[in-house]
Amino acid sequence: MILADAGNHRLQVFDKSRKFFGNIHIYRGLRRPSGIYLDQEEEALYVLNLNGNSMAKYALKKNKVSS
Repeated sequence: MILADAGNHRLQVFDKSRKFFGNIHIYRGLRRPSGIYLDQEEEALYVLNLNGNSMAKYALKKNKVSS
């Protein structure tokens, strides 16, 4: 499960038992994330940013995220 943490400008990852697994580090474009969508077919993560009223798409590649 991926949680958008707007107050801390980050995305948190939890396992199936709801234990904290880690953070997704995105070094640019992440300002108060308010919504996320994971597209498994395109291997992309879409993030809605509350601050700036924008959306960013990040390509997922083997343990790395690129924009």
